[in-house]
Amino acid sequence: MLDTRRSMPAVLDRHIEKEEDDAFGHRHYAQALRSLIENEGHQPPFSIGLLGGWGTGKSSIKEMYTHALADDTSTAGGRRPRSQRFKSITFNAWRFGGKEQDIKRALLRHVFLELGGDESKLHDDLYRNVTHTETVNKGVGELTKQHLMSWVAPVPAFLIAVVTYLLFVAAGLKWLPLENAVVQAIVSREVV
Repeated sequence: MLDTRRSMPAVLDRHIEKEEDDAFGHRHYAQALRSLIENEGHQPPFSIGLLGGWGTGKSSIKEMYTHALADDTSTAGGRRPRSQRFKSITFNAWRFGGKEQDIKRALLRHVFLELGGDESKLHDDLYRNVTHTETVNKGVGELTKQHLMSWVAPVPAFLIAVVTYLLFVAAGLKWLPLENAVVQAIVSREVV
């Protein structure tokens, strides 16, 4: 029996790493990225964004640059190899949800570890920062001043509330028809 179904050609959406695999001319963008990052005229700090829709080749451009950087061991001009002078770090922000603080914290931690930081030292330093307490001895005069200030701070708000209340009562006494029996019953009460 002859299979009449035809297989549909498919292309996997994966980033490429080598220039020889580049069928879409992304190598030129990778070379431009290298120029932006490694040009001595561009002094850090700076940010570079690769912007584009899904599947347009952003990851391929980055991977071609990263792959070429890792493969380059030349020591032109007596300098260290490019792979030792520049470090490419990949961080996937999608893994950390939508909270901006969580993403920032995760990014800083990731960069620290990628640059050779020690995770146990990081945890120790963070723990010490959170648990560090300091005792400061204060004199009687300073404590008295702080205590009085805590009592004096609400006074302006209290005075504003009292003055507003008195103005409200004065306005009511001036404009309410006090001859009316209902108003008199509300404003004053006779004790029998």
